[in-house]
Amino acid sequence: MNGGLIHNKKFNLLAFLSMGLFLLIGFIDIFSWIFIMLPVVVCFYVYDIRHGAVYLTSGEISCFDYILYTVCAVELLCCLTSVYIPNSITATLKILLSIAFYFFIRTFIRFRSQFAFLYKVLSIVAGILSLITLFFFLLHRDRFYSVGFENLTDFRSHYRPFGQLSNNWATMLLCLVPFPIISILESGYRKEQICYICMEILMLVAILVSFSRGAYIALFVFFAMLITFFCIYKRDMLKKALAICLCVWLPTLLCMLPERKSVLITCFMNHTVSQQRSTAGRFVKWKEAINIFGLFPATGVGGGNYALASDTYRQERQGLFTSYATNTYLQVAAEKGIVGVIVYGALVLSLIYIGIHQMKKGELRSIVFFSILLALGVREVTFSSFFQKENMMILCFLIMVSLVQPLEDNYELFK
Repeated sequence: MNGGLIHNKKFNLLAFLSMGLFLLIGFIDIFSWIFIMLPVVVCFYVYDIRHGAVYLTSGEISCFDYILYTVCAVELLCCLTSVYIPNSITATLKILLSIAFYFFIRTFIRFRSQFAFLYKVLSIVAGILSLITLFFFLLHRDRFYSVGFENLTDFRSHYRPFGQLSNNWATMLLCLVPFPIISILESGYRKEQICYICMEILMLVAILVSFSRGAYIALFVFFAMLITFFCIYKRDMLKKALAICLCVWLPTLLCMLPERKSVLITCFMNHTVSQQRSTAGRFVKWKEAINIFGLFPATGVGGGNYALASDTYRQERQGLFTSYATNTYLQVAAEKGIVGVIVYGALVLSLIYIGIHQMKKGELRSIVFFSILLALGVREVTFSSFFQKENMMILCFLIMVSLVQPLEDNYELFK
């Protein structure tokens, strides 16, 4: 954007409020973006062009942006070659709308104060959602404890906060974990920091009571990477980062003492018959995805068609059928073929390159957001949520743009 427009307070405030509206609507129904977000985005771009600037200059466009353009082309190609186009239209629209949301933020949300305020709002929302999640858990806990059961890991399928699978909900909360952390690090007020610490504790407890092994591993990866990157790239902030981890984890572990048996069983990973069957089932699904890839190697079966293909081209199977790939990387291979593997692989590599480049600059937010992206990448090996749940896809693109976007400091959102 040109210099005059980028510092127009009314324009920037309107862009920020529009982004907030898009987030709210997208969480409710992402397809409503077609009628609400897209017309607004077009108006913003037209206004931008008429004031003498077209989006970003060539020097501001990152390799990640170029690869996202390629993702759009590949998604359309896979949709056209899909084995069942109606399913693929829906799946492709979700991705294209999420990418449009990403580029709207890349273009019109450029200031540190805008992102800082957004992170604070998301931290509060995450705390409220976590509190309600814990209420759902207490009802679930009372239901089984009242009849003599003490190990809740065998009854995870009955625990559905907000009507969601506990695995999906845990992943969504995992996407929100970095926002209180970054708010704590950037806030200069003790009372605010205490508030965000409480939000983080609520979130961690809400994730832990899902008793999801993949979520536990992802949490470990996030905090391990966070401390490692602070040690490498921001050593002067290492003590503060360690103090924050201590402040959030000690109360969290104390809160989990009543459920220590279920927590320990989850940490053992493959202790119960239920866990062993789940692990075996995942390997079966992974093999199934590889077989589908072998049958449709070029462009796959098309987005949204994994369940259809796995049911039609299944191998000998024991137990219940599930529509989930349980591994996002193999889902990409099955649904999008070689072209999908190449372009999404390039997307991941570009994120790693940008993340390391940004961390070398000493940006706090890049350390936090790159750590959570690595954690989510590990999480998607054990349970596929990115292409299944719109709210997670939206949050992931928000995290990505937070990592990629260069920020300016000379602007206050509400002053």
